[in-house]
Amino acid sequence: MSNEKRILTRRSMLATGWAALAGSALAATQASSPAGELPTQRTQTLVCIYLFGGSDGNTLIAPLEPSQYDKWAKERGELGTRADALLPIRSRSNGVTYGLHPALLELQRHFDEGVAAVVANVGPSVRPDPASNSRYGSISFLSDGYSTVDWAARKAGARLDNDVAFTFATGVDMLPIGDTRFEGPRRQNPLLLEKIAGASFKTVFPDSIIGRQLRNVAGLIQARSVTKSPRQVVFCPFGGFGTSTAQMKMQLPLYRQLSQAMSAFYRATVEMGLAGQVTTFTDSEFGRTLRPNSNHGANPGWGNHQFVLGGAVKGGDIYGQFPDMIAGPFASDGALRPTTSTSQYQATMASWLGISPAELPALLPDLNGAATLSFLGA
Repeated sequence: MSNEKRILTRRSMLATGWAALAGSALAATQASSPAGELPTQRTQTLVCIYLFGGSDGNTLIAPLEPSQYDKWAKERGELGTRADALLPIRSRSNGVTYGLHPALLELQRHFDEGVAAVVANVGPSVRPDPASNSRYGSISFLSDGYSTVDWAARKAGARLDNDVAFTFATGVDMLPIGDTRFEGPRRQNPLLLEKIAGASFKTVFPDSIIGRQLRNVAGLIQARSVTKSPRQVVFCPFGGFGTSTAQMKMQLPLYRQLSQAMSAFYRATVEMGLAGQVTTFTDSEFGRTLRPNSNHGANPGWGNHQFVLGGAVKGGDIYGQFPDMIAGPFASDGALRPTTSTSQYQATMASWLGISPAELPALLPDLNGAATLSFLGA
């Protein structure tokens, strides 16, 4: 099948939503993994929550300094949020105050705890075209409509037809990075599915699409004695962020689900004693324009704001350069011109996972010698 047909297949799947796939999510049981079964070597897991459709980071976080907020609110118009309704966070590095969307209560708490951070104004060097495949620059499409982080696919040799990812009915897949002794089918492997279903947590996960996905990811991590993969990249597709119409109505439940699910997943990693070995991050095709359109939404833009969460995150801070609402940088239609490249953002995650600096240029061709960011520790 051609690349174009695979992309079209993927887009058609997204158009119908992930709810049908999520309906076959694995049921949790009361059984727990046998003691002493987990490998002793340190494992590291990256979890990408991909906000399909192009999330509007301008609503995710806003400036709260008076002059900056006033300009933001004027530009946002009907897409703005009252200052007193935003959830305040203060950047540790410079003391500047920002406001999170009111539905991101759990992420606000984790930011204040120092385990969550915002990476501001991230985007590719060339503006994505919503009508072409360029919008998916940071991901690769795998067999059967699955997708994964592009640099991880390059590292694992899993590009399109050469599918080496473990795939699950919820749309989630896991890509081992480096050697793995896993035996058996990579799709719907009975032993792995049994281990995931049998994983037990005190943490209660929300009953939402992304909540069920992350519950299964937590089970997958607990079942790492089956995969025997010390490093892995997990991809969770979360659709519905194409908010070109009726954005305010659409975003509230999406952000609430995202915040609650990310928080539950983080708490599950704490419960497992693995919080420092699991990092969760968001990504999307593009941001959206600062100004609203005539359909009560925002048009596809360019730069975007992303969240990272985990015990290794140097949290409580804003990384990159948050845009100046008065001076920009903006494109003519109100889209953010990125000040942190997507490759820098991804290279930071790859470096944390153990990818050497010498490998990064081949895995991230657009890095162009740029330094990684500092939001992740050992």
